[in-house]
Amino acid sequence: MFILFKIKSMRLFLVGVLCVLPMPCALKAQGDDSNAGQRDFSTLTVMEDDSLQEEAALKGLHLVGRGQDKAVLLRWAAGDYGLWMAAMQKGFVLERYAFDTAALHSAPAYSDSMPPPVRQLIRIPPFLGMDTSVLADMAVNDAYAALLGEAVFSSEIQFTLGNDGSVFSPWKAISDKLQEKAIRFTLANLAYDRSFPVACLGTMGYRDTSVQPGFYYLYRVYVDSAFCGNDTALYFSRLENSILVPPLQILDAEYGDGVVELSWSSRFDANLLVGYFIEKAEVKTSGEGRYLRLNDVPYSALQDGRTSRMAYRDSLFSNEQEYVYRLVGVDLFGQEVVLAKSRAGHGKDLLTAIPRIDSVYALDSDNLAMSWSFPEEQESRLERMELYATHSPDQLPGEEHLVEGRIEKGMRHIFLIEISDLDSYSSYFYLRAVGKHGESCFSLPFFYQTVDSIPPEAPSGLAYVVDEHGRMQLSWRSSQEKDWSGYRVFLSNSEDGIPVQLTASALRDTVFFDTLSLSTAQYFYYRVTAEDKTGNISDFSDALAVKNLRPQKPAPALFALQHCRRYHDKVKLVWYNSLSPYLKGFRLYHKSGTAGWVEIADFPLPASGEVEDTTAFVFKYPSSVHPGLQRFNIVAYGTGEADTAHAPYCFEAKYIPSVKMPALELFADREDRLVQVEWKNPENKKIKRVYLYRASESEPLRLLVALNPQPASLRQVFADRNVKMNTYYQYRLQLEFADGSWSEYSRLHGIEY
Repeated sequence: MFILFKIKSMRLFLVGVLCVLPMPCALKAQGDDSNAGQRDFSTLTVMEDDSLQEEAALKGLHLVGRGQDKAVLLRWAAGDYGLWMAAMQKGFVLERYAFDTAALHSAPAYSDSMPPPVRQLIRIPPFLGMDTSVLADMAVNDAYAALLGEAVFSSEIQFTLGNDGSVFSPWKAISDKLQEKAIRFTLANLAYDRSFPVACLGTMGYRDTSVQPGFYYLYRVYVDSAFCGNDTALYFSRLENSILVPPLQILDAEYGDGVVELSWSSRFDANLLVGYFIEKAEVKTSGEGRYLRLNDVPYSALQDGRTSRMAYRDSLFSNEQEYVYRLVGVDLFGQEVVLAKSRAGHGKDLLTAIPRIDSVYALDSDNLAMSWSFPEEQESRLERMELYATHSPDQLPGEEHLVEGRIEKGMRHIFLIEISDLDSYSSYFYLRAVGKHGESCFSLPFFYQTVDSIPPEAPSGLAYVVDEHGRMQLSWRSSQEKDWSGYRVFLSNSEDGIPVQLTASALRDTVFFDTLSLSTAQYFYYRVTAEDKTGNISDFSDALAVKNLRPQKPAPALFALQHCRRYHDKVKLVWYNSLSPYLKGFRLYHKSGTAGWVEIADFPLPASGEVEDTTAFVFKYPSSVHPGLQRFNIVAYGTGEADTAHAPYCFEAKYIPSVKMPALELFADREDRLVQVEWKNPENKKIKRVYLYRASESEPLRLLVALNPQPASLRQVFADRNVKMNTYYQYRLQLEFADGSWSEYSRLHGIEY
């Protein structure tokens, strides 16, 4: 609902009903003008505006009021320090317009026959011109009068932060952020808000007792000068008792061990109240007792920070006694109203002690004994105990580690566990105490390791297989030990010789591979041991004699390829020559497309036996060769007939046409978290696919993505989103063409992301 006033020829016409609610401190503006005392009343419209709810719009004077018995209570506030100080020096003018209710209702709306309102001027002298002794007398009984005097008249504003100079003092937060003028202005408004008599004395409030029933009253206040600023405000009311009716409030109460946490939302009544009183009463058999007020000063956001939800903590004398709390709000005029009441409740006897495991020891091979301590005075708060076992001190106990889920709270000294239920012979045990209200706490971990000095049985069933190249596979039966952890393999040159360990660590498998020397036909002797989880090692297995079956036509040792250099129409192969005594030479084979293998060169070793370190060969592609995938095969042959004993090595060489590779352009977009790669495809070759490679400081160059070309545009773009901050990346391209040929790699391009 809103009120619309049209003031024409000093005549006001009422066309609605105004419902005005009080607002604290920075009072909400309901009308404003820029020239006090020199107003043009030809047209003035006043109505509720949602934008006025924004604190950023709080400028000028702001006025609220309330009818009470035979008086109208008025409160106004300045929107900034400059206007407040001007008002302190010049004073205020309060204009009152009285409307006869009977005359208003007897005449039709907007009728010129309506009687004009009765105008009355009330001049309020400046506060700085008053006798300060009046303020001093009031300060004896009203601390907010003293606060106002300190804010206005003190030569220096100082705050006491306590003996420890706590940074959490509410005054510390204010003094760090505000200048002295703003501090004075804030303290003065605090005094006005908390005490209506102080507001009246400080010229920021007025009690109009000259009102009569049956009249509507319009009030207007402004600074008594030509001060340039928004310094006027309006309030409309009729004489009737106005009761503060805030929205329905919910007071949440969370009862704990000797404390209660109260919380409520201040968002609904922030514009109605200046603070809250919290009251507590004991719940007796006959009902609620007398309420006791817990705070003498209204509790407000000044103490708790500006927030839409407020909280208050109270201590409970006894957890057995039931309590109920209620919230009382206080407005600008000192009126109080009960806002909400909490549910009744009492404190909870929560666990304040944790269990302690004293000892864990083995009763026999299958059972453990455990003892622990827990205060007897806490036993009434205990619901049960739970036992957990993990295998690492950094592994927090979870449901999967539960060993026993319900241990009676009276048990303390001995608790048996079957060891077979645990996954390991080394465990970290935890006791968890669970309280009656669902709270719980874990004991510190207790480490226990089973004392095991019995080694496992020696492995058996050793067997082997050797091929003509000296490669041997040794195997044995799997251990049936419960705590088995691995095997170790040993070798000796004689049955009575000292075994030498071949394995660097325990094997989990029952198979071991070795290579025998082809230069001797003697026997080798292998032995295997088993190892358990506690480090016990078994005896040696029976020795297994392995005979080296030296072949009549031994194969040559494998050669090593040094590099393969590819060109537009040829390929250069370079390989290291083997020093094997059985090597007689190399043969090079070539294959193109689906054709068969063709021998293109033979490289027999010289009869002198002088062998170069490497062999190099350049092969030029014949004109009949299909420009695509090329395959080569190098065969090393020995003393046998033809290639019966050989060691082939295969690789692929791709035909590379003469194409100028594009340059990459890299852009780091840190807002969208990506690296954008751009390039321009060659126009003289039809591209089948684009291969983009990437390397970083922590990973080698590898294929990042294979892309189909974008035919609509010659300029190609790819966004690499799998990137990390502060990392240097390098990119390169390779192109696959439609005719099956491949390009060279582009040069590396790098960027710091």
